Amino acid sequence: MNYNLTGKGIELTPETHAYVEKQVSLHVEKFLQNDTATKLDVRLEFESGAAGPKYRAELVCARGAQTYRAQSNGSTLHEAIDLATGELNRELSHAKDRKMRLWKVGAGKIKSLFRGF
Repeated sequence: MNYNLTGKGIELTPETHAYVEKQVSLHVEKFLQNDTATKLDVRLEFESGAAGPKYRAELVCARGAQTYRAQSNGSTLHEAIDLATGELNRELSHAKDRKMRLWKVGAGKIKSLFRGF
């Protein structure tokens, strides 16, 4: 998997790189099965406003023709990264479950077709 980590209004330290890589390896890579063609864009932003400082993390995973996207806001950078990787994990899990469900439905239809012979 190819990582692309960018930051806006925030300094990207080696600790930040390591933390993002750790979270992605824990939550996302298990669904991608060491696919080298998969590209993951991670955008981290710092926004200051009237409500106080906020961090924003956005993850975009491109795998072939499929694109999965997750974004979240948090009061700390680590919180925003944790929430975004969890959301991307849910999206990838849902896509995998849907694919397996469609596979089983199709196999069941073929099986019922052969029962008629």
